[in-house]
Amino acid sequence: MDYEENDVNVQLAKNLRVAMEMKFGSVNQSELARLAGVAQKTVSNVLARERGPAPSPSLTVVQRLAEALGIEAWQLIHPDPERAEREQEFYRRIEKDFSKLVNESERDQFGGVSVGKKKQKQTNGSN
Repeated sequence: MDYEENDVNVQLAKNLRVAMEMKFGSVNQSELARLAGVAQKTVSNVLARERGPAPSPSLTVVQRLAEALGIEAWQLIHPDPERAEREQEFYRRIEKDFSKLVNESERDQFGGVSVGKKKQKQTNGSN
């Protein structure tokens, strides 16, 4: 694969560097390698993608690096991990609000009895 600035491996290198700087005030390649159970050369190769072509890491390596840094693997490859976290929280709130509205609507529609309970009563009454 040709080197491209928007390549997922370039994004991985950038996000890994930021995560390393944030971990314990700054963790070096050797320390991260030890924590992740990978060779220091592996960490070096991942970071090298920021400057140009280098071997691509396996998904297992990405997972180990993320775990060592206390983050999720997707956060190392997402173009803007902070934005992704904000979006996930936004969608969780929407889902929660939607569920609440559906439950209120069911109570209103069935006279204070949820749909599940109403069906259960109908089933028990027919026996």
